[in-house]
Amino acid sequence: RSPLRRRTLIAGLFAAALAGIPALSTLVATFGMVDTAARLGGPAAALTEVAGVVLGLLLGVALSRAVTSAFAEALRSRRARDLATILLAVTAALVGPLQLLVLTAAQRADWDTIAYLSTILGWTPVGAPYSLGLDVATGRVWAVPLRLAIVLVAGAALLWWWGATVERAMLGNASAGHAAGRAGGATR
Repeated sequence: RSPLRRRTLIAGLFAAALAGIPALSTLVATFGMVDTAARLGGPAAALTEVAGVVLGLLLGVALSRAVTSAFAEALRSRRARDLATILLAVTAALVGPLQLLVLTAAQRADWDTIAYLSTILGWTPVGAPYSLGLDVATGRVWAVPLRLAIVLVAGAALLWWWGATVERAMLGNASAGHAAGRAGGATR
């Protein structure tokens, strides 16, 4: 068992992730939405969007940490690491063609369809926090508590998943090292 309680470990790792360049970059990049909300709906929309941007950042950090710890657990085997390396190489090779595909699609885009899809994405956990200020600006104040509930439930689920995968990864590494030590001692 770890000398730190799971809650303390998660809080420390979460604070460390928030103090990094990726979190700061995300905050700066998404803070432009506050200006848009302020121009469209005034101070109330701007303050709501500030809360949305902060919630979006917190949710994104929780998502990235949960996925990272889940992958750390999954990548313990040599076969999984080799597969991940191949998938990363294929993804890197596809960056150029994907950029061309996106540019071509943007030139021929049906903006009504994109608006419809963005409305749907605004009700997902990743899109909900960033829609809060625009909901206030457009008079859909009723949607704010619903989107907040989506974000809070998703955040709680991600933190639970992260805690479970971090603990399994730590115990798995400890038991793997212990087993390897016993096996190494038996062969000497």
